[in-house]
Amino acid sequence: MLRAAGAVAQCSPSALPLHTIELLITDPPNHIRQSGFCGKDHYSPVMKPAFVVGILNAALTTMWLFAGEERRWHEETACRWTELGMPTQGKAGFAQLSPAITGIVFTNTLTEASVAANRVLANGSGVAVGDYDRDGLPDIFFCGLESSNALYKNLGNWKFKDVTVEAGLVFPRKPSRGAVFADINGDGFPDLLISTLDEGVLCFMNDGRGKFADKTVDARTRSRYAAMTLALADVDGDGTLDLYVANSRPTDIRDRGRMSVSVVNGNPLIPGGEKNRLLFKDGQLAEYGQPDQLFKNDGKGRFTEVSWLGGGFVDETGQPLTGPPLDWGLTATFRDVNNDLAPDLYVCNDYWTPDRFWINDGHGNFRAIDQLALRKTSASSMGVDFADIDRDGHLDFFVVDMLSRDPRLRKRQGLAEKPVGSPLGSIANRPQTMRNTMFRNRGDGTFAEIADFARVNGVR
Repeated sequence: MLRAAGAVAQCSPSALPLHTIELLITDPPNHIRQSGFCGKDHYSPVMKPAFVVGILNAALTTMWLFAGEERRWHEETACRWTELGMPTQGKAGFAQLSPAITGIVFTNTLTEASVAANRVLANGSGVAVGDYDRDGLPDIFFCGLESSNALYKNLGNWKFKDVTVEAGLVFPRKPSRGAVFADINGDGFPDLLISTLDEGVLCFMNDGRGKFADKTVDARTRSRYAAMTLALADVDGDGTLDLYVANSRPTDIRDRGRMSVSVVNGNPLIPGGEKNRLLFKDGQLAEYGQPDQLFKNDGKGRFTEVSWLGGGFVDETGQPLTGPPLDWGLTATFRDVNNDLAPDLYVCNDYWTPDRFWINDGHGNFRAIDQLALRKTSASSMGVDFADIDRDGHLDFFVVDMLSRDPRLRKRQGLAEKPVGSPLGSIANRPQTMRNTMFRNRGDGTFAEIADFARVNGVR
C-alpha cells in the first residue's frame, strides 16, 4: 500500500504475519507481509473482484519498485518507512505487458445471454497473487465465470507459465468470483480459498511441494450461499487466520421478468415461498441478500461458523441480534481502526442494504459501531480501503460508489431508492448517499465524512 507523498511503510517484525492478495512484498521469504502504516495494517485486507489487467499492472509495477534497491528507512513506533525511488527518465504510470511477453493468455469469458439471464454474474471475478511455491516470486491465480480457473507460475523476468494441471487445480467448472492465498493451517505455505456463485468457499491446501488438494469438506466452508469477498485476520488473538465471507445472492429476482403479488385490504402480500427473500420497503419491492459468514480457524485449516445470534455479533447497544443481516455483500476488510490491536471489520453492501461497521472487542466478538459514529454511508458501496491520509496516527477510509464526475452522465443517473425524510428532531438516522464517501478518523471513535471537501465524491 503506497503512502501519501510517495512513501511506503512496513510493519515491524513483531507484527503478525500477513496473507493478502493485494500488492505483496515478502520479508522474510516465508511470510507474506503487507506494506502498511505505522503498525496499523496488521491484518489482511480483502480479495476484491477487479479487472485482471489493472491488478496485474499494479502488482508487477509495485514489485519492480522494490526490487534490488538500497533504501534509507526511517524508524518509527511499530513501523518503518522510506521514500520511493522513482525512475529518472520516462513518465509516471503503468506499462501494459502483452501476453506475448508474459505468457498469460487467460480470458474470463461471460456471454451476453448469461448476463441477460442472471445479472449477478456481471459483478465479475478477481485474481489472487501469492508465492505458492515459495521460490521468492509472486504467482497469479485467475478466477473464471464461464472459463476455467488458471494458476500461472512466475518464472521471473516477467515470464509466467500455466501450471493449473500440475498444481492439481483442475476441478468441475464453477462460476468463481474471487480468491485469496493464505496459510490457513500454519505450515508456512499459502493455501488457496476460492469464492463461488452458489457453493460458498472452496478450500485447496498447499502440500508444500507445489500441489494443491481439495479440502473443502474438511475445512467446512462450502455453503449454499453466493460468496463474493474473502477477508482474513486473527480476530480472536489465538494466532490463526479466521475467515469472513461477504455473501450476496446467486440470482436476482428481477431477472424473472414478472411475479404476482396479492393485495389484501390495500396491503401487498409477498407470496409464501418468497417471504424470506422479498419485502415492500417505502412502497417499493426490495430483495434481501444472504447472510455473511464468520469462520473461526482451529489452526489446522478447519473452520467453525460463528452464529449471528449467539453473542458473536451484537447491535450498537450491546444487545444480541434478532436475526442475521440479509445484505448484498460486495467487499469486506479487516482493519484496526481504534488502535487496540484487534482487527475491526467493514463490510460494503450493494443496493438498499446498508454497510456494516463492526468493532472487535479483542476476543473475536463484534459490536456494531455507534449510530452517531458515522453520519452517512455510500448507497451502493463497491469497495473500501483504509489508510492514514493525514498522518495523524489514525486510520481513515474511503468507500467507492458509482456517481460520475461527468455532469452529462450524472443527469442520467437515477435514484436507487425513493427518498424518505426523517422525523423532525431525529439525529440518529444514517442516510445512504449515491456517491463516494471518505471518512476522516477523529481519534475518538467517530468519523467525519469529507469526500465533497476532498473532491473525491465521484468516479470517472
